[in-house]
Amino acid sequence: MFWRALLLLTLVKLIAAQEAERFESVIIGLGWNTFAFGPAGSSVGDGYRVNSTTPVLLRITDFSCSGDQFEVFVDKVSQGNTSVPIFDNCLTYTADPNAAFFSTVGWSRAYYILPAGPHEITLKTVLSPFGEGLGAIRFDYNTYLQPT
Repeated sequence: MFWRALLLLTLVKLIAAQEAERFESVIIGLGWNTFAFGPAGSSVGDGYRVNSTTPVLLRITDFSCSGDQFEVFVDKVSQGNTSVPIFDNCLTYTADPNAAFFSTVGWSRAYYILPAGPHEITLKTVLSPFGEGLGAIRFDYNTYLQPT
């Protein structure tokens, strides 16, 4: 019985350690972090962990060929989808995530204000007409926007 309990405790600790390692810790203010994604319904990468003593502005965008969309989760709670993109067989293209985020047409994008404290961000692909693509996410100290 002792060995069974010890084995169970070891397995629980191992699973918890693997879960903790699957998130990429981000440094706030370093600009866009690009990520690759797969077909609709799939998870995007390993997720991101951010911790700040002040609010953080999270921005996310599709870039490269337009037409992709993401669902954003903060601490396992859905924050909804990024904006509805335009799919035009890659006629709308940019290699610059900043251009895609600030464009008025084409790419899907969203921003969120994270309150101070630790947060885990995960993404799910909602639309992916090519079955794969590129997106970008960034975390900045919130000096721009106020929560509504």
